[in-house]
Amino acid sequence: MSDSTSSTPSPIQKKSKRNLIVAAVAVIVVVALIAVVFLGGFLNSGNEDKTALQEIKDRGKLIVGTNVPWEPFEFYNLTSGQYEGFDMDVIRKVAQAIGVDVEIRSMEFDALIGAVQSGQIDVAISSITIRPDRAASVDFSTPYYIADQAVLVHDSSTIASIDDLNGTKISAQLGTTGSFWITDNLDATGQDYPDIVSAVQVVENQQDGFVACILDTPVAERYAADTNYNLKIAFVIPTNEQYGIACPKGETELVKAIDDAINAMKADGSLDSTLDKWV
Repeated sequence: MSDSTSSTPSPIQKKSKRNLIVAAVAVIVVVALIAVVFLGGFLNSGNEDKTALQEIKDRGKLIVGTNVPWEPFEFYNLTSGQYEGFDMDVIRKVAQAIGVDVEIRSMEFDALIGAVQSGQIDVAISSITIRPDRAASVDFSTPYYIADQAVLVHDSSTIASIDDLNGTKISAQLGTTGSFWITDNLDATGQDYPDIVSAVQVVENQQDGFVACILDTPVAERYAADTNYNLKIAFVIPTNEQYGIACPKGETELVKAIDDAINAMKADGSLDSTLDKWV
């Protein structure tokens, strides 16, 4: 019988070979991941670096959020099939100055600021008063209108002063300055409604003891002048609040472009003429 050397690998050799394979696979995986991250970053770097203004220009369209009806500032005209009003004319002039078209999206007023934050819309214009709590979430354009609040009551009402409102039930639209004013200034029961039509109707119908609705003066004037309603303005509350266009936080180029457009309208008189057309 002759001597022979076995070719079967020892346990140590098997383990060493297995470790080499595992190490090689690990290196391949790491290299592949680095390549994916690098390539993905390279392909997406253009989008990530774009400002909101550049994205709007590339898209060719400014997506705008508003809440209707809030006539004469914003409402939907069934005859023309268009959103119309002072705010709507202002934002169309802004878009024209930027060089893009406009897409209007109506949503609940109380959802507008969040929609700007989430990127659902580019900007919001809807008689939005510039307030510190809102400015913590969005940036505002330069003011384009100064408003007051009005107390809208039934024609038969004897309410004539703020004191007359204490101890009563008052309606307003959710999230509006009228709603905030009731909470901050009156000893009264305030009730918010998702839309201004509902808030006004409870006063018109003298429903559930509601005696007044607080809303922006030009809007109240429209309801008081409408012969389909039995309403009047009891008095005006001088709040001197400023309307602004809400923009995403930190998008300074977009805010500047909007400011430039508004300031140009102020300078050439077109803002005043647009205001005279509607208010």
